[in-house]
Amino acid sequence: MTTALDHRVGARDVSDAAGAHDMWTDWTCEVSVWVEDPTILTDATACVREVMREVEMAASRFRNDSEVMALTDGAVHSVSHVLSTMVSCALAASAATDGAIDPTLGAVLQSWGYRDAVPSAAVATPVVSVSRRASWRDVSLDVEAHTLTVPVGVLIDLGATAKAWAADRAANLISDELGSACVVGIGGDLAIRCEPNRRLPVNVAESDTSSSVQVLVGSGGLATSTTTLRRWATTDSIAHHVIDPATAAPAAGPWRTVTVAAANCAAANHAATAALVKGTAAVNWLEGLGLPARLISQAGDIVYVAQWPTDEGAA
Repeated sequence: MTTALDHRVGARDVSDAAGAHDMWTDWTCEVSVWVEDPTILTDATACVREVMREVEMAASRFRNDSEVMALTDGAVHSVSHVLSTMVSCALAASAATDGAIDPTLGAVLQSWGYRDAVPSAAVATPVVSVSRRASWRDVSLDVEAHTLTVPVGVLIDLGATAKAWAADRAANLISDELGSACVVGIGGDLAIRCEPNRRLPVNVAESDTSSSVQVLVGSGGLATSTTTLRRWATTDSIAHHVIDPATAAPAAGPWRTVTVAAANCAAANHAATAALVKGTAAVNWLEGLGLPARLISQAGDIVYVAQWPTDEGAA
């Protein structure tokens, strides 16, 4: 499996000789599934596609008929189990990252030009009043009743959650119901399911053209957040899709790319995204959590955290 980061990931370099894989494009990113049992590949692919369809209908900012697009009126809304669970996951990440992850930034992203699946070019730099913008603490979710309320005008954005949550959900279904070890990759986020003591080789690269380094990953998740690919011009700067909730502007820290391994894909992606936002504090924060990570600075220097291996084995 090869992670070519930020919305382009695939199992194009499966190191295990056994198994089978499929690959396609959706959500403007590369999607892949690898299964050890080749006989269930068709069913596994169908599972990933169905999970992604459900997530899109629940949480896409780019579909007028999705659930999140109907939530901006400040009323109490009954929502699907899928959206309720994803928002719960995102809010838990907000609390765990001291607000570095914030699912209420949809309108802020729109103001910066990220209104469609492919961000706009040469948009006017917005003037954002941070003090008047709502935060994750203003979201009211009743998980048991599946009801959700957000302040008037707030647009939920689950960009730090949806892909990784979908990968976890699909991988769990393939492992539990189809009975096969698997890897599901959606746009830079990998959900790995295998036996407890097994490790699968994964090649991590910052882009399609850069060299890769192979790491061994057990059951869990490996995710990358980067500011290098989903970028566009404003009238006086270059914007990207990782917003710092404290400034309501693209994160301007020392890191351009962060890859994290964690117990599941959603946790890995939340940690990687939060690290970009936390900037200089990210290394100590990740170290304190014991999360293996690989951080690339704006200058291209690489910093390793916890038990992440060094890059001597780069391919």
